[in-house]
Amino acid sequence: MSSAALSLRLPREWLEYSRLYFARLMGLSFGTVLTIASARVLEPAGRGEFVALSAAAVLGAQTLNLGLSSSLAVLFSRRPSRIGFYRVYLVYLTVGWATLLSALGVAQLWAHAPLSRAWWVPLAVWVPLQLLGLYQGAALVALQDAKWLSRIELAGRCCALVLGGTALLILGSDLAAFVAAVIAGDALIAVLGAIRLSRVSKVRTARPQRAARFFRSALRLGLRAFPPLVLVFLLIKSDILLLRLMRGAAETGVYSIASQVVDVALILPSTIGTLVLASVVRSSQPAVELLRVLRPAALLIVGLALGMLVFGHWAIVLLFGRPFENAYPALVLLLPAFVCLALQSLISQYFAARGFPLFISIYWLLGLVTNLTLNLLLIPRFGLLAAAASSSVAYALVFGLMWRRFRRDYSVEVARTVQAVSGRPRSASP
Repeated sequence: MSSAALSLRLPREWLEYSRLYFARLMGLSFGTVLTIASARVLEPAGRGEFVALSAAAVLGAQTLNLGLSSSLAVLFSRRPSRIGFYRVYLVYLTVGWATLLSALGVAQLWAHAPLSRAWWVPLAVWVPLQLLGLYQGAALVALQDAKWLSRIELAGRCCALVLGGTALLILGSDLAAFVAAVIAGDALIAVLGAIRLSRVSKVRTARPQRAARFFRSALRLGLRAFPPLVLVFLLIKSDILLLRLMRGAAETGVYSIASQVVDVALILPSTIGTLVLASVVRSSQPAVELLRVLRPAALLIVGLALGMLVFGHWAIVLLFGRPFENAYPALVLLLPAFVCLALQSLISQYFAARGFPLFISIYWLLGLVTNLTLNLLLIPRFGLLAAAASSSVAYALVFGLMWRRFRRDYSVEVARTVQAVSGRPRSASP
């Protein structure tokens, strides 16, 4: 493809990136307002308990997902007509997981387990809703339906803000009511996703035998994506859970504010990665296609990191109050983690297009082991600062390994293209 063609394509693509990015940014603005309100009402201890519960819900959803949402995004991107045949079965699958979790919850209650009273009931509802959102999101990504992706996410955030704010206003520090309000936002996302897919994909439900063959194929591909996905979320969320376990809810609540700031900044690379997957999958030169987007995105990522460094302390104190002031040193130590994780979220789309090779799982496993080891050794003594520094070290390790492999694949891809055109072998590097 000529450079002129690339230059003509880039503005249209970045218009889609910008549209979804600003919609997500607005949605996360609602989430940030809710975070500020909950932090001030629940205080560090209540905030820490909430983020630990939400981390457990995310890990539960990713574990039960078995990589299926990632494989569906790839398979649906290759043939979008499949969505109409199989989307009803995704609802059946979600209902099955909800039934299983409910049965386990009843067993927990019957056994009078302490976890059931505080965590299991909300997890039994929250995890299936997140799973359904993952499945529907995979279908919308395959359709490259950026407009509705943004609308659905924005509506869910708005619902959580209204209901969560009402719960905080009326019931104060009642954590159970606040959790229920946030779960209601995910429920709205699932409902809106189902409505949108029913409009853009005709219901032509496949026979059970055909559906079974398709989902076996999707599961085989998904299981290849499953280890890196679970390892990523374990790496991201393990510091929250370990900090809660070893240092208590209050310090976890302070640390969660630094993590929240990073999450806001990560919207940009995650948005670009979401929309670039389909084009990378369909490209005859996936590494070249990804690198074309990666270069300008890297400049934006570095700019965001510098903005957090300069304005982070002022923003934390102004928005969350003095009790959360110690979140800024943790934020500074998390900035390398942010840059590495943001770039990894883009490079990962290339490896997703390649079918999730095994070495990616090995990279994330090395990162997780590094992070857990450093956290277990340092958190008891240094607390949230150790959690932040350990995350940066682990993400830098994974990014370095992943970038090294991507550079090699890119060089091979370009060399083959040049050789095919000129008949002469030639090397290249990004």
